[in-house]
Amino acid sequence: MFRCGPILVLFAAPALLLFAGCAPESLQNPSDIIIPTQCQSTGALTLYERRIEPLVNGTNVSSCNQCHLSGMDLSMYVRETPCHTMGCLIENDLVDLQAPASSVVLQQILKAEPTSELITAEVIQNEHDVFLEWIEHSADCHNSACASIKNPCGAPGPSGTPEPGTLTPLGTCDEGSLIDLFDERVFQWRLRCHGCHENCDKAKAIAPCWLVYSFDKDDPGGRRNAAMLTMYNLIGLGAVDTGQPLQSTMLLKPLSEKLGGIAHGGGAKMLTLADPAYQDYIVWLEHYGACYEGETIEKPTVFIDLPKYGQKYAWDESIWLQGMAEDPQDGRLPDTGLIWSLHDTGEILGMGEWLYLEPLPPGKPILTLTAIDSDGHMATRSTRIRIKEAPEPEPPPEEAGSDSESSE
Repeated sequence: MFRCGPILVLFAAPALLLFAGCAPESLQNPSDIIIPTQCQSTGALTLYERRIEPLVNGTNVSSCNQCHLSGMDLSMYVRETPCHTMGCLIENDLVDLQAPASSVVLQQILKAEPTSELITAEVIQNEHDVFLEWIEHSADCHNSACASIKNPCGAPGPSGTPEPGTLTPLGTCDEGSLIDLFDERVFQWRLRCHGCHENCDKAKAIAPCWLVYSFDKDDPGGRRNAAMLTMYNLIGLGAVDTGQPLQSTMLLKPLSEKLGGIAHGGGAKMLTLADPAYQDYIVWLEHYGACYEGETIEKPTVFIDLPKYGQKYAWDESIWLQGMAEDPQDGRLPDTGLIWSLHDTGEILGMGEWLYLEPLPPGKPILTLTAIDSDGHMATRSTRIRIKEAPEPEPPPEEAGSDSESSE
């Protein structure tokens, strides 16, 4: 049987993530297993495999999700060997071998708050004690057992773990960029979800409680922290498909089933593929997917400033289009790499960051901006507007005195 512990966030440079997740119940108490201190690499390996790996190995995250909504296997500090992992923690000032009990990693564990009968103060303390035991062992043995390790953080990580600094279209795969992008692209649409997904009262809950909504609107730090926890929760629930981002349930659940979405108890929240929330979700999902898989996204990221989604125009009103695209290799793309078109017909409207359109026919046209970089990589973004019908022509006025004349 597995019991789950709290998420552990390590704020360091580079800012990455390490997670204390699930451990076999028999390993939750540090006194359960006594491993003698041996200053050989096999001793360190045994301690690591039996006590630490169950807490940090991303392959066990799915077990944690059975118990609580925190978990994410982006454990970039976990390297190819325990020696490299400890060396990387030391290099980033997260472990102090001179004063093991003062190590930053231990302070971060104790900052976790008990949130349920499974994430208790006892579980948190046990995780602290497990890490402390490993650090104390390393204080005695790391230098002799692991010899001299050059660039420990540069050693290959487990399969699926990207190297620090992997380039993506909007930054690098560090914790800060992932949180900021999630806040900007996903968390900003939280009002669509808060009615069902923020109620953590088990007696009243009607859906998984993954949305952290309790923060002061005038406190940017509080909002960012809420975005961070919400991001962890969605990943912990398995709502993110890193291999196929567009198949992520966090994207398909709110999407109309007519457009390829899946059944959602709260009903469809995204009724068109031009919905800005749908497109923003994709930006973050593809970014995170690339970070997780250790890949570099080469296609540009597209922005549309005008017209706004849902903007209304009169039947005879001209329309200004404004948009741009940033490419990870080329930077801001030139006008020749930006093509505007009508989504439904594919009709090309023009090129460039700015475009002036004559009045369009009445309806709800979707305008698409396609960006093509110098290597031929392509990306799109769309917006939908509404063109009002022309007013009915007024009937001609009746001629004055026509009745009196006919009666004469």
